[in-house]
Amino acid sequence: MGSGVGQGPVAHGEIVALGICLSTPPEGGKVTAKAFKTSLLQDGDLSLSRIAYTDTPTFQTKVVAPKAASDPIQGVAICSVSTLRDIYINVPKAQPPSRIRGACVLDKVETGDHEGHATLEYCEEQNNIKNPNTKGMVRAAIAIALASAFGDVHPVDAIFPP
Repeated sequence: MGSGVGQGPVAHGEIVALGICLSTPPEGGKVTAKAFKTSLLQDGDLSLSRIAYTDTPTFQTKVVAPKAASDPIQGVAICSVSTLRDIYINVPKAQPPSRIRGACVLDKVETGDHEGHATLEYCEEQNNIKNPNTKGMVRAAIAIALASAFGDVHPVDAIFPP
């Protein structure tokens, strides 16, 4: 797959999968905020798989296998794109009071990615927050909301059966 060879814009009704790695283990069977690293969300590089366009062999070869040696996939969490796009966060101490959308889900396919690849990134609105402490609080709240939205971590073969 080359750059830009995706399935087009990610629809509001789609379901996406997030691979949960050994370095960001679930707690009590649930995704934690640690799964949503600021650097990945900031750069639009937090990888997701679009369920409708990702079959089991593709998930195994393009997601699980490349991570096996460095940070193995321990499970998969799924969420609807509409739920992710509906995350809004209050900006602390903003005058006037302000709520911003937390994350965007984009079709992003680069060389080596599979056609069902998408990414999660911070929405541009949070870039307007100038105070680093406030921005940090907003980003932490976004990570918590994303973890809650994805919720349960499932065995890989429950979502992508052999």
